Amino acid sequence: LSQSLPSDCKRWKSKVTVPEPFSFSRNTSKQRLSIQARRMQEDVQRRKREEEAEHKFRPKPVVVPRSVREPKLERMSIEQKAKTKQIKAKAKEVLLATQKPFSFYESDQKRLEQRRRLNDEAEGKTDVTKTKENSVPCGPLVSTPERKAKKAHLQMIKQKTRAKIESMKSTQESRKAPPPQTSVCKPIPDFKTMHDEFEKQLEKKKQEAKEKLEQTAPKAFLLDTDRIKWKDVGFQICSINAICMLTCVIVAG
Repeated sequence: LSQSLPSDCKRWKSKVTVPEPFSFSRNTSKQRLSIQARRMQEDVQRRKREEEAEHKFRPKPVVVPRSVREPKLERMSIEQKAKTKQIKAKAKEVLLATQKPFSFYESDQKRLEQRRRLNDEAEGKTDVTKTKENSVPCGPLVSTPERKAKKAHLQMIKQKTRAKIESMKSTQESRKAPPPQTSVCKPIPDFKTMHDEFEKQLEKKKQEAKEKLEQTAPKAFLLDTDRIKWKDVGFQICSINAICMLTCVIVAG
């Protein structure tokens, strides 16, 4: 084959075509980015940096202070109560030192104190006498005829009261309860007769209304044709025709 090919064909060599971009595409690659695109890129980069810094950060535990475990609120409440007590005591002392009561106030207080003492003494004396005079109470299990009579009397009273209460309840229930309803079947009414009676009443009412109303009688019209002159009538007709002609001419124009 090499011997049969001409000399020009032997010199030819195969070449690979490499694609090259167009001129307008090169210009677009060299163009600058807009302000909005730059800001978007900057924001994305900044967020990435912040996320990387947060991932790298390792927090250290802080020791809880002792002041947190102390019961400060209880101490404050106790101190506040003590302060209020001191303030009240000081206020009482100041009032006692500065007050100037009336003369009758002191005398009334003395009388009250005397009465209290007398009452206390009287109560002490009565207690002593009671212990001496009172007899020894008999035991609760010991049955005496007096106790038996008292018990029987109390039982009778209880039974009577119960009977009265039951009778009152029964009377109240009987009053509240509705009376027994007797179911009585009514007869079937005759609708035809009722309808005929209603029609008769209606006709009577119509006749009465007609009698009350005045009957309208026709009356003749009062026309003054005899009095009107024929000349005046002809003149009026001519004037009416002239007015109609004028209106037609105006509308056509």
